[in-house]
Amino acid sequence: MELTPRQADVLLLVRNHRHLHGYSPSIRELATTLGLSRATIMAHIERLEKKGFLRSTPMCHRTLEVVEDSQGVL
Repeated sequence: MELTPRQADVLLLVRNHRHLHGYSPSIRELATTLGLSRATIMAHIERLEKKGFLRSTPMCHRTLEVVEDSQGVL
């Protein structure tokens, strides 16, 4: 599956933040970094989860995880 450039940005930010800090960025941090609204970030995350690039635990904060081994995108 193809990613839009913005979806790739979100995925890269999540991966890099987890690598540097040991946990995923908040929705607010993603929105601020990319200059987007939180609603737009949530929509990108939802699409990335449906495509199988991200996974998270519902109702838990900072649980975004890149599923890059199975996709080999980044």
